[in-house]
Amino acid sequence: MGNFITKYGPWAVITGGTSGTGYQFALKLATQGFHLVLIARDEQALEETKERIESRYHVQVKTIATDLLTPDSISVIKKITQFIEVGLVINNAGYSITGEFHRGDWEDQSELLETIVKAPIALTHLFVNEMITHGRGGIIFVSSAVAYTSMPLWSVYSAGKAALLHFGESISQEVKKYNIDVLTVCPGAMKTKFQERSGIQSPILMEPEKVARLSLSYLGKKTTFLPGMTNRIIFQGLGRVLPNRIRLPLFESLMKKSQL
Repeated sequence: MGNFITKYGPWAVITGGTSGTGYQFALKLATQGFHLVLIARDEQALEETKERIESRYHVQVKTIATDLLTPDSISVIKKITQFIEVGLVINNAGYSITGEFHRGDWEDQSELLETIVKAPIALTHLFVNEMITHGRGGIIFVSSAVAYTSMPLWSVYSAGKAALLHFGESISQEVKKYNIDVLTVCPGAMKTKFQERSGIQSPILMEPEKVARLSLSYLGKKTTFLPGMTNRIIFQGLGRVLPNRIRLPLFESLMKKSQL
């Protein structure tokens, strides 16, 4: 634990840090003595999370109530974090839109891409140069298992998560020489609010606590991580081996069956 906070501390920035996997990341890091910057849209949830963590773990927690879609969100984050040393960034915030692409509103689809692709890249750019200056640091991108395959009815989401996966893999090589570790974790369905907001259900749900714990343990040891044997078989296996004429109808059928 001491080595972990020495390399990645003393402050960690987590987007979507009030629930689900983001909250589990916050708890895991707080137990190791990390101070936290939690970013989310819900100001009340942020304050409740701040009070809970500070009272239990006796660490400092800064909260930033902002929507990553807004043009000034990165500037707001920069202003609040300018006098602290951020050694770890966890890009966790995200959601999806389910349905045929042409039937969806373009503004909604565009906002989805802003949230799951542009925002984490912009946030990484904000902090990575400071990490290079200090000669250490870590970045975690929470992508998705669907980053490994095309996913009808999740066309924009799967494309965006694939872009995030490739970006994470690319910069992991670029910043390795500066002693900065990058991990892109690609979980399948989990027991979080994501399922309800996305309008899908899955018979196989991973615990966000396990995903957060394993992700932190693999930072500095792997560049990508797809948790769960079933997910690896479906997405890394079938998703890359089956020909399109079989794979695409199969995954479209699975998506239709999973809709709430």
